[in-house]
This record gives sequence, structure tokens and C-alpha cells, in this order.
Amino acid sequence: MSKYKKAFINGKIYTVNSNRDWADAVVVSNNKIIFVGSNNEAQKHIDEFTEVIDLNGRLMLPGFTDCHAHVIMGGQFLLNVDLTKVRSKAEFSEKVKDFAKTINNDIWIIGGNWNHQNWEVVELPNKDWIDPFTENIPVFVYRMDYHVALANSYVLKLAGIDRNTKDPASGEIVKDETGEPTGILIDKAMDLVLNIIPEPSETEFDEAIDAAMKEARQLGVTSIHDISYDNHFKALQKAEREGRLTSRLYTRLLLKNYRNMIANEIQYNFGNDKLKIGSLKDFTDGALGSRTAFMS
Repeated sequence: MSKYKKAFINGKIYTVNSNRDWADAVVVSNNKIIFVGSNNEAQKHIDEFTEVIDLNGRLMLPGFTDCHAHVIMGGQFLLNVDLTKVRSKAEFSEKVKDFAKTINNDIWIIGGNWNHQNWEVVELPNKDWIDPFTENIPVFVYRMDYHVALANSYVLKLAGIDRNTKDPASGEIVKDETGEPTGILIDKAMDLVLNIIPEPSETEFDEAIDAAMKEARQLGVTSIHDISYDNHFKALQKAEREGRLTSRLYTRLLLKNYRNMIANEIQYNFGNDKLKIGSLKDFTDGALGSRTAFMS
């Protein structure tokens, strides 16, 4: 007979309850906490239907909630080049160069999550830093706030961006003193590239979700408020049906699609315990870190 209760005993359990900060045991029934307290008192809730886990004095914390994440984009980043810790032009170039050696030419290098404000010399990266070793590899790596990205010359050519390309509304193609694009695209200018990046395959969506869930598990994140872009919610539903979601996801869909949701009579908190629609997201201007926000 399957056991529907779990008892965690002999632990150092932080309760986040000012009336009793610490406890020895927690009992859970059907995914609901039914008891927090001493080992002795926990015995009253333990029967033949209970799986008992002895924590042996280890620390137990409530699950963390990430209130703003992009599950699929985050998973894609985990599977791609990591530029979060670079501190210089040389490190930036070296990281991209090393990663480029590990992939086929038809694979896009994306993600990155660099932050030039942390560098020894605070400057935006330039396509010249990566062009020599990515002549036939598409590179489009974001600043950490996803309001600025660097494209190499190969991607600029694919997107039809040159010195004569005008800035789109609410965006900027950064150019040097000669009028040549540096590779830096800001806000809506990024759409010129995003519109040509191939849609991930079903397998690629699966791999990104699985990578994100693994990262969440390792960090104790049990609930995530996700910003779901086009086709993300579909992929997340597939993952939920297959039992691959190990964190609860509270999704925010894009406001631009609200008419479809109204037509389909989708309401607030539509979904189930693991995956539900919570709210909608729209965009106004930019971000502070990349200096794209509208400031007086």
C-alpha cells in the first residue's frame, strides 16, 4: 500500500514563525503540512501509512520562492555560455571562444548574462571582441537584464543590420564614431535578431526546462513565478503532464495575447497545483542597470 504521509524527524527545522523559530519534526499529508513541533508530538501523526525520514540533525528550511524568473530562458542559459563572472574584455572573449569550440556552427550561442558594470573597465562589449573566432557561428549574448545584447558580425548580417539601418521605435542600434554597428542592440532593436533566431525544437524546450528544474532543486527553490514567452506555456504544460516539474510554477503570460485568453475563457489561477496562470506581463521602457529606463 502506498504511503500518503511523510514525517521528517530529528531535524533542525527553521519554521519562519516568530512564536516558535525552531522545531524537531514536520509531518506532511497529501502535500500539506499538518504538524510542526517536537519529535514526541510528531509520533501522534505517524502510522502505517507514513514514510519516516530521519534528518539526523540536519537543517531543514521552508522552500524558497523565486518571484521573477524565466524558466525556459534560464534553462537555455544554463546549457549555453556563462558570462556572469567575467570581469574584463579578455575574459569575455576567452569564454565565448572556449564555448564556440564545443558546438557545431549551426548552433546559436545565446544567453551569456554579462554585466559590464562589474568589469575592471566599465564598457559595453563590441563585436570585434568575438568576431575573429565566430565567423560562421551565430552569437547573441544578453546583458543580465535582457534589455541589451551583443551580436557578432555574422548575426548582424543575418538580420540585415548595417550602418544604414535606422533605430526602431523604443530601441537603439549602437554605432561607433564611423557609423558602424558595434554589435550592441538595445531593447526593441534586439527584435531584429530575435525574429530570426530559430524556434527551439520540442527537445530543446524539454532540455531547457529540465536544466532549470535541476537548478531549482539544488537551490531549494520549490515555487517559481515564471515570465512565459511565446510557446513557453505549451512546453511547460507538456513537462507537467510528464511529471517533470519539480517546482510549482505560477506563470505570467504576455499581455499582448490577452484577447486569445478571453476568447478561450481562461481565468485567474487557471491550472493545477504544479502549473497555473497567475497574471499577465507587459513592458513599458527599459532597465536601470543597462540605462535604458526612462528617467527624468
